[in-house]
Amino acid sequence: MARKLIIANGRGDFGYHGLDGHLYVCAESKAEAVRLLIQAGHVRMNIREFNEYWSKGCWGVKMEGITPEKGVWFVPHNKELDSTFKPKRLI
Repeated sequence: MARKLIIANGRGDFGYHGLDGHLYVCAESKAEAVRLLIQAGHVRMNIREFNEYWSKGCWGVKMEGITPEKGVWFVPHNKELDSTFKPKRLI
């Protein structure tokens, strides 16, 4: 039986690896979410960053219409206020 998926959103890596903006993740656990975010290129991600600076259980307005499934999505800093921009799936 598949585990229930968790959703979260939070800050990018401030441009250390081109992820200056906002990220959204969907995973089976916090540990998997951290692994997916690292795989997507977030070089500053760890469990402490995820626990302290990320909103868990919140999919976000930008993700409206996107079905939660395992993966990572990204919105660049310069597009965060653009209501027509849809998050780009990284994984």
